[in-house]
Amino acid sequence: MENKQTNAWKGEFGQNYNARNPQTIADMDALYIGKYGVSRTSLNYEFLNEFPRHMTFLEVGCNKGTQMLFIREMGFVVQGVELQEDLIAFAHAKGLQVAVADVAKLPFADKSFDVVYTSGLLIHIHPDNLGQAMDEIIRVAKSYVWGVEYFCKEHMEIPYHGEKCLCWKGDFAKMYEARGLELVKQRKLNYLIDDNQDAMFLLRKAQENGNPMRKLGEIESGEL
Repeated sequence: MENKQTNAWKGEFGQNYNARNPQTIADMDALYIGKYGVSRTSLNYEFLNEFPRHMTFLEVGCNKGTQMLFIREMGFVVQGVELQEDLIAFAHAKGLQVAVADVAKLPFADKSFDVVYTSGLLIHIHPDNLGQAMDEIIRVAKSYVWGVEYFCKEHMEIPYHGEKCLCWKGDFAKMYEARGLELVKQRKLNYLIDDNQDAMFLLRKAQENGNPMRKLGEIESGEL
């Protein structure tokens, strides 16, 4: 799906983002601690530690694969897809399985992965295309959808590195709920330097014959 957003990420704008994006677990943890006061490693364990380690994960929009390293380190099986073809070699050099694909048309069968997740991807999808992207994520997820995105009660455009029409914040968990998913847990992440918030969320798909997995809903939603 070619549009202003995909063209920007494939061009110089995307290359500039790639250059400043953390490439190691240590760098990503440091970024999260500086931004929220909590590490990405800590958040991952808070949301995922109860999952059996044989579960499979797919990251949509994995960039160079840094977030995938966290999932692999926890003992899960993880794959990724990325729009920017130039980044695939970086992920492969880390021993990660990544393919070129657009969220609008994921190259997998229905329910291919136990968990499908995004980290700052949905915020860059135009509202006209967001529903299609979320439907594709839901389609290839067997049980859970997980993510961390900019949060706002109202879906609204915000400037992004001096550019317009490239970034939006909103209540993405609520949008997933409107598409039939059940919210298991959400944690609001307050910025340390201003009043902005992000949110990490985990949602469960409805199962035709009841969900065979133990519910994680006993973990109450929390806020920093």
